[in-house]
Amino acid sequence: MVTAPAGSMWDGTGLKRVTGSSVCSGSPKWSLDSKQIVFYEMPVETTWDARVFGLSARATSQIVSINLESGKRTEQTSGPGLKLQFQFLPNEYATKAGKNQGIAYTNGKGIFPGSLRSPAWSPDERR
Repeated sequence: MVTAPAGSMWDGTGLKRVTGSSVCSGSPKWSLDSKQIVFYEMPVETTWDARVFGLSARATSQIVSINLESGKRTEQTSGPGLKLQFQFLPNEYATKAGKNQGIAYTNGKGIFPGSLRSPAWSPDERR
């Protein structure tokens, strides 16, 4: 995954790699202040399992955030499970498969079970 300074994205100048080359990263989201980016990350060799019904329960990914000013990388989640679709407000992510399938919070406040695809909150956190 790469980032670019404002205004330079379309001409390819100023690109900066923020993830490693041995991982698959996806579903990037910017923080409201554009100082952080968050995404899911998993080893390249496990991406097939994540896409195949019946195998996705054995795939594992983590939610990672990067502070673009300092370069500090923070793993927001840990442990097994396919974790996808992080939202900054209110720090939630969806788990695609397994016993904890549904919406979970990085602050540990709960898991809301269900079969979901790409959940999102409104910027005011009300919906």
